[in-house]
Amino acid sequence: MALLLSGCAPIPVRHDPWSSPDKALHFGASAVIAAAAAQSAKNHEHSDCKAFRIGFVMSSGVGVAKELADENIRHVGWSWRDLVMDVLGAAAGSWIVAPCR
Repeated sequence: MALLLSGCAPIPVRHDPWSSPDKALHFGASAVIAAAAAQSAKNHEHSDCKAFRIGFVMSSGVGVAKELADENIRHVGWSWRDLVMDVLGAAAGSWIVAPCR
């Protein structure tokens, strides 16, 4: 019973504030990557909606890869907050270039 009540207690939590400059960098880099991928898709005559999806998926994939590298290569830990900012940046960058309506 104690094991069930302990939840994720042994998982270490690193200091990862929402207001750090790192979060703005994650958002901005993801937006740029998404915008570039969406624009490339539009240049290859894809519709806005398909270009949006391409930009979003490409940029989000880069964000996930970065967090995996942080966890497994750099050993600084996975950050869900960084990933949230990556996804928000990916959506914003894709939407600016290819607003899917």
